[in-house]
Amino acid sequence: MALSVPAQQRSLSVLKLQEQIPSIDKIFAGENIVPKDIGLRYALVSALVSHCEQSKHYDRLLQYSFELPKEFAVLLAQLLVSKNVTMTTAAQPLVNGERSFRTCF
Repeated sequence: MALSVPAQQRSLSVLKLQEQIPSIDKIFAGENIVPKDIGLRYALVSALVSHCEQSKHYDRLLQYSFELPKEFAVLLAQLLVSKNVTMTTAAQPLVNGERSFRTCF
């Protein structure tokens, strides 16, 4: 079955985004890479939530959300909730002004 031209264009767009998406492993390791392209931001947030393992990555994703534009931070939180993530967090400022999270289960 052949794909229509619009379907082919969408498929090519997805493949191009996939090549440009920042490393999920680097973000989970602590790098704050935020793409400028809106499509890449959507793809990255979805990929981060998909690869999120329960207790291992929650705090890191919450820290990373402070680097994102507000609408993408909200999207990240909504996707985590829809993934059935149950947690509460308390933000605690550090002496040097950075944010930290304590996860309570």
